[in-house]
Amino acid sequence: MAKSYTIAGKNFALTAKSTGKYIYSLAVDGVERLAVGRVCCGKFTELGALDKKFRVHREEANFLCGIDTVCVLPFGCEYEVKRTLECGDGALDFSTDVAALHFGRVGDLALEELFFPGDGSQVSLLLLGENGPEKFSAAEQGEIYHGKKLPLLLRVDFSDGVSVEYQTGFDVWRHDAASAMTGVSAEFSLVRDEKGLHLFRQVLRYDEGVESEKRPWRFNTLVAWKSASDQSFAPRSQAETIPGCPLSGAWRRELRRRIRRTQGDFLLGGVSTALCDDPSHLDRGGRGALLHSPMQEYLASYRWANRELRKAGGVFTLDAEKDHSLLGEVLSRPPRELLPETEEIR
Repeated sequence: MAKSYTIAGKNFALTAKSTGKYIYSLAVDGVERLAVGRVCCGKFTELGALDKKFRVHREEANFLCGIDTVCVLPFGCEYEVKRTLECGDGALDFSTDVAALHFGRVGDLALEELFFPGDGSQVSLLLLGENGPEKFSAAEQGEIYHGKKLPLLLRVDFSDGVSVEYQTGFDVWRHDAASAMTGVSAEFSLVRDEKGLHLFRQVLRYDEGVESEKRPWRFNTLVAWKSASDQSFAPRSQAETIPGCPLSGAWRRELRRRIRRTQGDFLLGGVSTALCDDPSHLDRGGRGALLHSPMQEYLASYRWANRELRKAGGVFTLDAEKDHSLLGEVLSRPPRELLPETEEIR
C-alpha cells in the first residue's frame, strides 16, 4: 500500500512518498520548488520497487523530523534501497544506500534526479575542481551543463525571491568514485525544459567487460532553502573559531567542550566550504586521499549544539559570509520549530 507523510514549517512543506516518480517533494511559500526522483540500478529503475519500510520519527522539541524508508527492486539479483532523511526548517539531509542482494553486484548506478519545477531566474553551479560557482540565466531551454565533472553545488533562485540549493554530502569521494576507477565513468547533466530544471547524476557506468565490485554504496545529499520573507539574524555574541577540518576528531571534541561550557549563545566563526582530503578524518587512514566536504558536519553540529544550548535559552549559529552558500545562510539564524504534527502516515 502506498504511504506518504508531510513535514511542515511556517513557509515550507516536505512530502515523502513510498511510491511514484519522486520520493520527496519540497514546497516553499506554497509552491513546489524541488522534487527528488528515484535511483536506477543497471536496467532496473526504483519505480518498480516494493515498499518494505516507511517510518517517521520526530524530535521531542519539534525542531527536527526524520523519515526512514526501505524498498526492494524485485528484478535480477534484487536491489535494496534504503534512505534516512532528517529535516528541519530550512535544511535537510538524506543518505541513500544501494545494495545488491543474493550475491549480486551493484553495477551502473544513477542517483536520484533533482527536478526544480517552474521558472528559476538564475542558476549557480559549482563543479568539483572549480574555484567558485558559475551563474547562468534559467530563462532559456536547453542543456546548461553536460560532462564528467561532479556538481558539488546547485542553487536555483526563483523570480519571487525563493531560493533552493543542492549540495553533495560530506562524502565527495564517493560521488566522484568513477574518476579513480579503471573502466568506469560518470556523467552529469543539467537541462532546462518547459517544465523546469533537471539535474541528472549517473555516478557509475562500467565499460563493457568491466566487472563491478561486490559492495554496497552510500551517498549523502544536502538541500537548503529560504522563503522570500526570511530575514537575516543579528548575532548576540562574538564569533569563536575552531581551527582544522570539522570532520576531524579534534575539531568535534573541541566544539563539544566549548558548547558544554557555554551559558548563552555561541557563534561559530571561521566557517569554510573548502574540501579536505585527509582520510584520517573519516577513520580511514592509509586509504589515500578522500575528498570530503565540511557542510554536512556543520549541519550536524548546528543541530546538536542547539539541542544542548536550548536547555538554558541559548542558540548556536554560524558566522557565514553572504556568498558562502545558501546552507551557510540558513545555519546563520536560530532554528525554527516545525508545525505540530497534523497527520499520520497515509
